[in-house]
Amino acid sequence: MKTTATSRPRFLPLLALTFALALAVPGLTHAAETPEARSTMHGKMMEGCAGMMEQKQQMLTEMTAHDDALVAQVATMNGAPANRKSELMAAIVTTLVEQRAAHRAQNAKMEKKMMAHRWITWRRVRTRWRLAQ
Repeated sequence: MKTTATSRPRFLPLLALTFALALAVPGLTHAAETPEARSTMHGKMMEGCAGMMEQKQQMLTEMTAHDDALVAQVATMNGAPANRKSELMAAIVTTLVEQRAAHRAQNAKMEKKMMAHRWITWRRVRTRWRLAQ
């Protein structure tokens, strides 16, 4: 394809306009963000993090309680006569299955919240990185 001298002058202003817009848009989109707004966003984000950590701690406490209950059931099974052991073992297996199902449901719920939180955090970090350049 042959380039003519008349096609170049039309292309260069378009290129210059594109670069000018690319440089101006990030500054315009975040110009309204004040330090107060940033600290408010940071405070809300930290509240969300604290809430998640509290939920995680509550989940760990519940898991410890479940483990303790299972240890007590196993001790009861081990001390039981032979004719009751299979009945107690079935109860332990049922409890384990119920706990596992509940744990998976709770993990799925928390994973969804964590992924949303990570996405928001990533976008904020990316925005700050762009502003710093």
